[in-house]
Amino acid sequence: MMKKMAVCMLMALILALPLAACNNRTSPSSSPLPEDGSNGSEQARLYPATLYIKNIDTGDFDLTQVQLECTPESKNFCMVQKIAQELNSDVRIQQVYMQGSGMVIDFAAGGPPTINLGSSQEAALLDSIAKTVLENLKDVDAVFYRVDNGPYSSGHFYFDLADAYTLSSDAPVLDEVAQQFNDAMEKATFEKLGGDYWYDLYPIQNDETAKKITQYLYKITWQAVPDTEFNSLKDADPAYLTLMTLFNTPRTMYPECFPETNPVVQNVCDLLQTTVFMREADVQETYRSLFGKTAPEFPHLNVSMFSWREGYQVYSVKSMGFGGGEVPILLSYEKNGNTVTAEVAFIYLAASSGNVFSGPGGDLIYQYDPLEEDIFKTEPFIKSITDYVTSGKEEIHSFTLQEEDGNFYLTGHHLVQK
Repeated sequence: MMKKMAVCMLMALILALPLAACNNRTSPSSSPLPEDGSNGSEQARLYPATLYIKNIDTGDFDLTQVQLECTPESKNFCMVQKIAQELNSDVRIQQVYMQGSGMVIDFAAGGPPTINLGSSQEAALLDSIAKTVLENLKDVDAVFYRVDNGPYSSGHFYFDLADAYTLSSDAPVLDEVAQQFNDAMEKATFEKLGGDYWYDLYPIQNDETAKKITQYLYKITWQAVPDTEFNSLKDADPAYLTLMTLFNTPRTMYPECFPETNPVVQNVCDLLQTTVFMREADVQETYRSLFGKTAPEFPHLNVSMFSWREGYQVYSVKSMGFGGGEVPILLSYEKNGNTVTAEVAFIYLAASSGNVFSGPGGDLIYQYDPLEEDIFKTEPFIKSITDYVTSGKEEIHSFTLQEEDGNFYLTGHHLVQK
């Protein structure tokens, strides 16, 4: 009888198993498994936490009290995800796990914070996460940042697998690579491309004002004649302002390198030998000297062959040739007080292609011998240039300039004739 009862009970249990399994399945509306690898077997709870959000302007941390709703096993991931999302919703964190008493935070590659952020924004995000973790989790004494579980590397910061993160408020924002880079910049020689402006082309002879206007126009149009019309620099194309500033800014001439075993620093060393750099201070000074103290704030754009590297506060360019460019020919000017209106035509110099001056359609205007002295002041040359630009074949540009303390500054540009 007992044996028969035991068999019946066993059969009942077997029949009940499928039903129990059905009742325990996760419904489509249920929360997915936590992204930090926990199995979600525990109930979500509320955990009070203080978020430390770095203020870029003041350098201080703004504190925000929150309640984190997560399971005990996903609490660390939950906290890191929350502070990261507060600063940038595009940040993707792949995993958060403990390594001894240190917390490893692994970002996904291809998004913030390693790309699409300036150095100050990136530092603020990393500072905010580390500060929030260290203040809330007393069993954590170090934070390690990684990308795809490898070293953390961006255009601004590099942390190896064993590098604990140091808050930028406790140490210089510049990492070892940037510091090495700045040391190299201190030893570099900076020169302007082409030295002094060697064009002296103006058909209005024996006129010092015409000469000064032409020399200024050469600085602000070589390689980039404005293609938009404007009555104020605020309305000028920022790319044009950036490009002309960079062409006039002193740049490195093969700075001294430094022997390094650190592969990242060595990469910068190699870069210094193949790339030309322009320092932020020199860029700003050149910008003001070209466009005046009242010009809009300098736009840090990537233009033409120039790239802005915010982490090092420099522009870089792979090569800087001097093969040719637009040359302004001053046709006439009118001065009214401190305001000058100048009518100008442009011809193209191809110094690397036979030393020729040509028109917009490739019309040959003049071919010269670079060894001949003062070629640009000879009568045949000036006549050839003058005849061409007054023939009606060229566009005529009108530039409005403001004179201050003997210097000219651009304030407007219009097309007079197409």
